[in-house]
Amino acid sequence: MAEFSQPTACQFGDGEPKIYNGSDSLKATAFHEAGHAVMCRLVHRHFATIVMGNRAAYVGHEETDMVAYFHRVKSKDESFLKTKPLGFHGELLRPVAVRKIVVFLAGMQAELLLDGSPLECELFRDDFDHRNARQLCEEAFGHSHLRYFQALTRDHLSRCWVEVERTANELLARYDRYGLGIIRLSNPHDASYFSRDDLGARWVDETWD
Repeated sequence: MAEFSQPTACQFGDGEPKIYNGSDSLKATAFHEAGHAVMCRLVHRHFATIVMGNRAAYVGHEETDMVAYFHRVKSKDESFLKTKPLGFHGELLRPVAVRKIVVFLAGMQAELLLDGSPLECELFRDDFDHRNARQLCEEAFGHSHLRYFQALTRDHLSRCWVEVERTANELLARYDRYGLGIIRLSNPHDASYFSRDDLGARWVDETWD
């Protein structure tokens, strides 16, 4: 099967996903976190830190706050993001679920784009990202098929690939220099890594029937 050129060409499907474990290399880790960060920027999700190290790699708010950007939300978001169960009710909240799902999936899709691997079927990795993406999908849409959302994520990341590479390479350079790669919103020199101005795509919420 050819790689999906447009997300709309990919249906949900009901087959079993293929297990993907990926690489544990530093380069794959850097692109994984860069994928999360760029997708956060694209869908307007706030974060303040990108970290890549031997023991931890994440996009979040604090070094000790592992992948917690979606737990710590501003008061205006509290109606959307609740404690489990997340409680999506009605179609109006589906775009919120989709934005969160594609952020979860962006790490692995960035790894696959780095390797040049085609998206031929739904892939699953038994990790924090995919378990939460499945939960969100189940609560918002009544099923746990991620194939369409993976294609949607990849389509947007591929159009922002220059920025994914820039972010990943900066993480790797800082890791080589300091033993820990950190990009901070609080650092004026890092401000461009948190801006949406230079991304090669624009996010538009879909209308769900």
